[in-house]
Amino acid sequence: GTTYKMSYYGFDPNLMRHCRGQPILSKVNLTSAGDFSSDTTHKMSYGAWPGYKPIEKIVPPDHKLLGDGPLSQLTTHKHDYTPKPLMEVDKIIHPGNLGFSGEAMEDKTT
Repeated sequence: GTTYKMSYYGFDPNLMRHCRGQPILSKVNLTSAGDFSSDTTHKMSYGAWPGYKPIEKIVPPDHKLLGDGPLSQLTTHKHDYTPKPLMEVDKIIHPGNLGFSGEAMEDKTT
């Protein structure tokens, strides 16, 4: 026979298709140890320092940046950067000192 037939025994596919394992039912063996405590290992190990007072919080004052009334349509950018008048300057065009020569070109280059 072949290696496949020697390694794998024949079986009925219908039996394997409908074969299910037996469910494992859990046993109720968990019991409560009591109510949860708010004491943590950190709280119990590192308690409060005697005579130590925590630093008071510094709360920034309310500056009312938006003001007391409705919002203004004028933004700070428009307020700070207003359009400035521009004076148009004429272009300065230098007379060209490079041009074509009216003389005939010589055939000698050296």
